[in-house]
Amino acid sequence: MKWHSAPLSKVAPASSSKVSSKQLGEEAWSLTLDQIESNTGRIVNKKVCSPSTAGASTYVFDEGNVLYSKLRPYLNKVVCPDEKGIATTELVPLRPRLSILNRGYLTYYLRSRDFVAFAAQAVAGMKMPRIIMSKFWAHEIPLPPPSEQRKIVELL
Repeated sequence: MKWHSAPLSKVAPASSSKVSSKQLGEEAWSLTLDQIESNTGRIVNKKVCSPSTAGASTYVFDEGNVLYSKLRPYLNKVVCPDEKGIATTELVPLRPRLSILNRGYLTYYLRSRDFVAFAAQAVAGMKMPRIIMSKFWAHEIPLPPPSEQRKIVELL
């Protein structure tokens, strides 16, 4: 079966939470790359901090985002957060358009062997390679019907 596809920029544009760091309360999850397990997205050593101490190189995310690490994409760090928090700008805050792209499906797709292979070739920099964002946004993600996406997520 041949599925339609679309560029990531059209179906999961960059968009952080509309909540400001001031609305998070006195303590919030503060997510950095070293807390994310490669290949699984499992959070290890979860940290909380006062949002007022967050630097300029952070943004607020929520349960509608999928967070993709643009630094060293071969490490395959993708997070599907289950709560609000503050993240380093090394994580790209994707917000899937739910009418056409399931958040879980996007998460599994970005962790897939094929996407990681693509990302590993679409980098710039030797010491600290980062995915070239224009290539990332232009990447065509296969879009099965929403019912199929849900089945794929259930299987995985």
